Amino acid sequence: MAYITTGNGSLQPMFLIVMSILLFLSLVTVSLRLYCRLFRVHKVGIDDYLIVAALAVTIGMGVMNGFHVAMGTGQHLVDLPLEKILVPTLKHWYVYQLIYPIAVGLVKFSILSQYYRIFEVKHFRLQVIVVGVFVLVYTVVCIFVNAFECHSKPWRAWDPSFPEGCNNLSAAYFSTAAITIFTDLVILVMPLPRLVKLNLHRGRKYALIAIFLTGTFASAASIARLNALYKYTTTADVSYDAIQILLWSQIEVNVAIVSASAPSLRPLFHSVFKGSSYGKRGTSNTPYAGYGIGDSHYRRTLPGAGTHGAIELTSRDDEPFSGRAPGVVRSTSKAGARVDDGENSSQELILDQHSNIMKTVVIEMRSEDRG
Repeated sequence: MAYITTGNGSLQPMFLIVMSILLFLSLVTVSLRLYCRLFRVHKVGIDDYLIVAALAVTIGMGVMNGFHVAMGTGQHLVDLPLEKILVPTLKHWYVYQLIYPIAVGLVKFSILSQYYRIFEVKHFRLQVIVVGVFVLVYTVVCIFVNAFECHSKPWRAWDPSFPEGCNNLSAAYFSTAAITIFTDLVILVMPLPRLVKLNLHRGRKYALIAIFLTGTFASAASIARLNALYKYTTTADVSYDAIQILLWSQIEVNVAIVSASAPSLRPLFHSVFKGSSYGKRGTSNTPYAGYGIGDSHYRRTLPGAGTHGAIELTSRDDEPFSGRAPGVVRSTSKAGARVDDGENSSQELILDQHSNIMKTVVIEMRSEDRG
């Protein structure tokens, strides 16, 4: 392949530098995430596998972007040998638009899987499943729309006459991009009501919410990509403006990978978030109000048990009445077991647990009408 020489006013150097930095940050972040999950939490979930898959696809996007730059994307159209690069460039664009929704979808599935693992509240998990099914259907539809944008003759997508005989590309681009932004925002705000209810120190609660809101930057990049799509469909200098789509797509996916991994990096910053699960008693008249995420069980790790008085932020609002007498106090102790106890410990060190010994006291108060 003959590499195109960078001309004056080319966006290629800036694009390659930004892309390289983003890929490096994503690789480091995912590596640190796996370190925390393997050696600090000692448990790897489906969300971790999905983020690794997303990173692999994103690296593939970066390799494809190298081919785009080599064939002149980012340079002015008048400076390019159009007859030599047109068909190869169109072929790469065709494949690229199939890879991009896969990368975005994998990141979103990873985030939703993480939500499902962290929060044990039944109705919230149901919301996660509904959103996940929607994202899955949308991703499959998006791939099919792009694959058959020229109907039953996909080869027309890299024919010199393109886009003749194909779908309304502007409508397809804008509609799929709009749905992507919509799902970004939905996934971003989903955990906020649960996080706001946590009975933590105000500063630490805000820090925790800020970690989950790092996905805002990915949503902003997705909106900027929509603007790049508009320029692409209206410009006369297609090769020069098309690189902005590649740039914002790369920013969107890589920033999403970093933000999706941020909550799992909490063990690395224990000195910052040490004791972040210290709770204050709520304003309710019930002395145990305010602990936990839900309203059915209030669990508090006893001071002196090696967990710095951390509160177990686990909610189970679907457990039936156990039939015990009013005011029964059930106390259990666990020795030699991690706090991330199987699937039932939803926070798994994301919030604040790191002990090997835990005592749990469950206080259940019942009121009866004794006639």
